[in-house]
Amino acid sequence: MSVTASDDPSAYLGIDGTTADRTPVFVNNTTTYSMTVELDSDDDIEFDVNGEDEFQEQVEFDIEPGENQEIEVGGTDETAIVHIFADLEPTNSDDATGIIDLERIFEIPQTAAISDIQGSVDSAGNSGNYEFIIENTQPDDGQVVELDGLAISWTNNEDANQVGGHNDDILLFEDEQIIDEVIYIGEELVGFSRDGEENTVAIEPGDEMEFEFDRFREEDGGGSNVGVDDVDITVRATDGSTAQIELRS
Repeated sequence: MSVTASDDPSAYLGIDGTTADRTPVFVNNTTTYSMTVELDSDDDIEFDVNGEDEFQEQVEFDIEPGENQEIEVGGTDETAIVHIFADLEPTNSDDATGIIDLERIFEIPQTAAISDIQGSVDSAGNSGNYEFIIENTQPDDGQVVELDGLAISWTNNEDANQVGGHNDDILLFEDEQIIDEVIYIGEELVGFSRDGEENTVAIEPGDEMEFEFDRFREEDGGGSNVGVDDVDITVRATDGSTAQIELRS
């Protein structure tokens, strides 16, 4: 038996999320077949099955009936053609074995090229000021990472509620303001915008850029600065992809 998988996530082998802003999910939509799925490509792309940054050019994984598997992708091009092959083994002896053999175009997220570097705030004390660096780890012929938004999901100081609220220097990039809206910790992404004009920050392959949170503050930004050492942030690229970055002083 030979079957095909379409772009419809409800096909035998459902494939959902081939765009840069979504993590691909492979779904076994059958009730009587176990699948062994292989992925590879002739293009510059790698796959991570376990979510532990263990990227490989060729991967294999099993999906039981009704289950799914997320696969992170990374590479230097904006898109790549992925070869997908699956063996179907029946869980019911009355069913025939089968195969799925197809190709799909996957968009490669810009943020796959981001590597975090520790925050440079070893002796900041209670000033609330926090500087950090973001690096584009792509090779010279890789993608440019163009960032347009950011969120702060966590800090190690529970008294820190927000960045900003006392002035408009919320987030600076190379000493230039790129966000003048208060960033509340644990809230949604804030776009890079100053005086109503949208901003982006383009990081070329192999380059790194310095950012600075002006001050971490207590609730309502009442002028009280709060010192923090460790911060988790989410950054967003213009293709809609995001990356989680742990900053540790």
